[in-house]
Amino acid sequence: MIISVGKPFLTKYFVMSKESIGKNHRNAGELSYLVYYTGSYVSGEIQISDEHNSYMWVDKDNYQRLINDSLGNTTKALEVYFFLKES
Repeated sequence: MIISVGKPFLTKYFVMSKESIGKNHRNAGELSYLVYYTGSYVSGEIQISDEHNSYMWVDKDNYQRLINDSLGNTTKALEVYFFLKES
């Protein structure tokens, strides 16, 4: 897959709770630091790592009803991203 990586637009950190991801997860109880970048799909087959089980394309009109975001990180990032695109 070929992508074009843009500029960072949001950073966050949080502790991965054992209740939300399971006490045996490698990141349970650990501090996680996130950096969100703009980017564009260019071409090729989308491949995801073994840490993930799916992906989806979303836009500003459907992301709130499609994403199950118990921690709120993805929703917040998308709200910032879509606001920046409109500015």
